[in-house]
Amino acid sequence: MFVGHLTGIGHAASVQVQSGHSGSVLLGGKSDLDIGHVLGIRKGRKALGVTGTTERKTRYCRRIGYLQWMRLFFSRLTKPTRLMAWPLAAWLSLVAATTMAQTPARFADNMAERTRACMACHGDQGRAGPDGYYPRLAGKPAGYLHNQLRNFAQGRRHYELMARLIDPLTDDYLGEMARYFSSLELPYPAPSASNAITPERLAKGQQLVTQGDASRGLPACTQCHGTRLTGVQANVPGLLGLPLDYLNAQLGAWQTGQRKALAPDCMAEVVKRIPAEDLIAVSSWLARQPLPSDTHPAAQAPQGKPLPQALRCGSAPELHGGKP
Repeated sequence: MFVGHLTGIGHAASVQVQSGHSGSVLLGGKSDLDIGHVLGIRKGRKALGVTGTTERKTRYCRRIGYLQWMRLFFSRLTKPTRLMAWPLAAWLSLVAATTMAQTPARFADNMAERTRACMACHGDQGRAGPDGYYPRLAGKPAGYLHNQLRNFAQGRRHYELMARLIDPLTDDYLGEMARYFSSLELPYPAPSASNAITPERLAKGQQLVTQGDASRGLPACTQCHGTRLTGVQANVPGLLGLPLDYLNAQLGAWQTGQRKALAPDCMAEVVKRIPAEDLIAVSSWLARQPLPSDTHPAAQAPQGKPLPQALRCGSAPELHGGKP
């Protein structure tokens, strides 16, 4: 016989009872969920007393819980003991309620919590990873971030971890993530590039960034990425504050076709026109530049000579008069 919390057993001669929280079984086919913990069994050969017992069927654990049990318990105490027990019960209830009120939520239901997986690589709040290969996300134009997430999702950029992370997410949700990181305003670290390069090569990098090279049909980087090189709303990223290794890796990926953008892919065409040594000069110069006081992306691209058809960007149509 296995007896539950307050099972009352009468003198029924041939009745076996097993009662508990979730499966008390009586020979009559009843369970404690039908009858409750306080079982009355009448004398004689009837399995269950009909009067006074089944009329008070109460599912103690499921419906009311131990408050019913406490009520029954206190009703059986002597008056002096009861007078002492009620204040104790009230105090315990108050302590429990206070503890529950002071217990903080396990986590907040917001985008900061949902994007914690991103921070394992891209640093706290998307400040950039410590190894030089994971770029900053905070403060980038939202359209640019959204486009990069789409590029990973649609196979234009290749990194399996990123692809697996975003595969179950909808495009609308990717947009929410992009807008969250774009809204973060965090200070940039000081430039840290220290690769060996001659002053002449750095000067060549500066020339290509700020003036371009008409002989190769190359516009200046500033024509698309803004005069401060902090990017342009809504789809053009900044080029400053990026680690040298990341810049080299991305320019190399465009050269080899490992990185692509929405067609027409202007950057793929640009890097075809720049020799490898000049690409290194460009990235080395950019990685050494401090950020301006205003690090926000420009509201619009600088006015200048229109881009040739071959250098128009499918991911940034606003650069050639289209809508972002």
